[in-house]
Order: sequence, then C-alpha cells, then structure tokens
Amino acid sequence: MRRKEPRVLLIESQSELRELNELILREAGYQVTLLPPGTDPVTTAAQTSPDVIVVHIRPRQPEDWQIIDRLNADPRTETIPVVALSSSERLLAEARAAPTVEQVIVMPYDIDALQRAVADALKRPPPAAVLPPPLHPPPESLLAAGKLLSAHSREVVLRAISRLQQIEPFTSHFAELSPGLVDNLPVIVGAIIVGLQRDLTPEQVVAPAAIREAIRKHENLRVSQGLTPTAVLQEYQVLNDQMLAFLREQIGEAHFNAVQAFDAARVIDGYIAEILRLAISDFLAKSGRTKSTK
Repeated sequence: MRRKEPRVLLIESQSELRELNELILREAGYQVTLLPPGTDPVTTAAQTSPDVIVVHIRPRQPEDWQIIDRLNADPRTETIPVVALSSSERLLAEARAAPTVEQVIVMPYDIDALQRAVADALKRPPPAAVLPPPLHPPPESLLAAGKLLSAHSREVVLRAISRLQQIEPFTSHFAELSPGLVDNLPVIVGAIIVGLQRDLTPEQVVAPAAIREAIRKHENLRVSQGLTPTAVLQEYQVLNDQMLAFLREQIGEAHFNAVQAFDAARVIDGYIAEILRLAISDFLAKSGRTKSTK
C-alpha cells in the first residue's frame, strides 16, 4: 500500500512566496492546499483537516495574529501543529507562545529549513492532540474558563514571560523576548487549558510522553541557561499566577462569574502542583545520579 502523503495547508497572501513555498513542499512529498482568496483560514483548515498548517506572520498585520489565536482556540483545529514564518525574530518568539505553534522559521530561509520544520511539526502535535478525551461532560465552569484561556493562551504566556523578565534571576538572563525564553511554556500552558476543558485529573494531564518530555526539556534548558531549580519552580508559580489573574479579569465578561473563576483556579492549582511535583522529582533524581558518579 502506498504511504499517504502528509497534507499541508499553506496560508500565504504574497503570491511569490505562496508559489515558492508550494513548490518546496510539493518537492518534499507533501500534499499542499492553498488558501483560496477571500476564504476564512480557520474554516478552511477545519474543512480540509491538514496535518500541518504553515502561516506567514507579517509585521503590522493584526489579522495574522488572529489566525494564530483562532487556530489554537477552535476545537476543530486545536490538534493541528502550526509552522510560523516571519522576517522578524521577535514576531516569531511571540508566535511561539501559542500552544499550536511548534516550529518557527526566520525569513529568508533555505529549502531545507521549511521542509525540516514541517517534518518536525508532524512529529510534535499540540497538547490537544495527545491528551485523552473527556470521560464525562465537563462542568460548565471549567468549560467557560478553558474557552477564555484557550482564546488568549498566547497572551497569557507572554504576560507570564513579561513578569519573569521583571524579577531575578530572569532579568539578568533574558533582556529580550526570544524563543529560548518562551521554550516549552506554551506546551505546558496548553496542556493545562485542555485539561481544564476536558476535566482531566492532574495525573492525566502530565501522563502523555509528549507532555512529560516538554516539562523535562524545559527544566534542562533552564539549567543549561544558568538558572537554578528554584528559579524553574518560581517560573511555574508565575505561570499559575498569570493564568489566575487573567481569569479574575474576565469576571463579568461573556457571562463569566466569580464562582466559575474560583472553580477553575482550584483545578489549575492542582495541575501546577502536579507539574511542580514532577519537576522536583526530576531534579532530585538528577542530583542523586550526579552524587553517585562522584
């Protein structure tokens, strides 16, 4: 049986880039669907069900950010990994804050870079694709909170990062927003939001190998960047604080109330506590291995 070619939806408004990227991807063996002029990209993605979506983020074009955020928030597209292209490294760092954006490429780029990014994105689906489905209808309070957080997940991650840059030791290590600062925080936030929407237990949220790996890689990167385990734990607490602060700000908006915010906060606290438990366990295990080799 012939192997099925992966499908790529190419969202590109500039005709020259559209033609070039289509050629690059087709030569790599992908089935490429171009976004028809005047059509909604999220609706097209939902109808065509691509394996990967490639989006060009242009400077001073807010509609491009709307595409990224809507793809992440829509239940029909939240499981599809996104590759973001841009001429701006800062814009790509901001795009990387979305849980669905797995790969980013700075323009100009060579043929191999685009082909490699799509291939890597196929191997690393978003949290919504790896977490289990709900076993029962989730409570309305968790659904409401999860919907709000999902629509603004990139904003929440960037707010947490901005807060981290104001406190030590992060201030000394990260003067500018960069992919290395963002790292796997969006995956972790994405897992928490999906867990909230599906009413999963903390153990279920961190059970998938992809989520555990994201947590471990994040810890390893921070240590390699010169941060201590204590700083990593502090980072998770800031993440928790920013998620809860965002929900408090939404009280009174879109029929979201204080009771719903309280219910969601309790569950989010449980997820963060489980992530902290894993992180501490990993640090202790590494410390033990280090001592045993001396």
